[in-house]
Amino acid sequence: FDNSRYSIMMAASGYGVLALDSFASPASKLRWKAPLPSLASRLSDANGEVRTLTFWCENNVYEKESACPAAMAKSNESSYPLCYSSSSKAILSDPEGWSRYYERVYRVRQLEMDYAVEHLPNYIREAGKVFLVGESEGGMAASRYHHPELEELLKSGGRIILQWSCEKNYFVSCEANARIGSGHANSDTPILNMISAKDPFFATSASIASEVANAAGGYGSNNLTGNCFAEAARQGFSKVTVMNFLNTEYHGLTVDTGNLVRVALKAFLRDPTSFAASRVVPEFGRDGAGLCEVVKHLPGMIELNCTELGDEARVNASEVSDCSYPTYRFHHQYYDLGVHEICGRPQALFV
Repeated sequence: FDNSRYSIMMAASGYGVLALDSFASPASKLRWKAPLPSLASRLSDANGEVRTLTFWCENNVYEKESACPAAMAKSNESSYPLCYSSSSKAILSDPEGWSRYYERVYRVRQLEMDYAVEHLPNYIREAGKVFLVGESEGGMAASRYHHPELEELLKSGGRIILQWSCEKNYFVSCEANARIGSGHANSDTPILNMISAKDPFFATSASIASEVANAAGGYGSNNLTGNCFAEAARQGFSKVTVMNFLNTEYHGLTVDTGNLVRVALKAFLRDPTSFAASRVVPEFGRDGAGLCEVVKHLPGMIELNCTELGDEARVNASEVSDCSYPTYRFHHQYYDLGVHEICGRPQALFV
């Protein structure tokens, strides 16, 4: 559901969003979820009612009953080999096997991106700004991926790496596979990295990455940083902004820090090449919105600790909508409406 919300945020800023989906077809026999038929009309109907606004729904794309249970779990349900659920206990039972497994997952994502890049329509190739965006597994893929044709397009746009830390941990098999652009990216490509400081998968402590790295027989760095700053500095990138989200414990950033995500995305999309050097501190720092404090600063690179826009109490999913993830607590107040968002809202919702 974070993918959908990120896509909505970018579309509301006036960008077209091409979302690749390795679950979309059963033909590969690697992983699959049954898609919703007549998706456009389904979304239109859902957005006509306050209680089913698709922005808050946990699933806008697949049939509700369609699951992809972890292939390695003991279950009576049939599954596909690249459906998984990360668990430190499971990973530590076979570290080498799991490190190879995650590389196969990346390989599938790499092939799907290769096809997309090599078949991009001219209106994307000729666009003023092109961005490569991914979250979680997709963040790892968007960070690692390199293609010469895409690299040229990203110069005036950039990479947006969400919910991934760009470092050697259980999700990659070696340090080289944590490199941005697989070590071949243009160093002047703008980068925005946003991740929770308490991310349950990749944080420096109390995460799967830290548990696997620090256990006997485990793998990964013993000096985790929890974000992409260190790796970007090692590779000499010159336009990098890293934002650590302090007041969310969720992996997904849109549950209770969605306003911060939205304003950061909009600001970066508007002018990615100058965001790190001259705009993020005036706009988000003490003299601006007061949302972020500088942690580290190198030429053309900045790391910040940031908090959510708005301090309203978080509410249960049942108070948000009929289709939200039931156990999450949301920051429901929606700040920073843009012109496209206002235009797209049903009139009945203004009462």
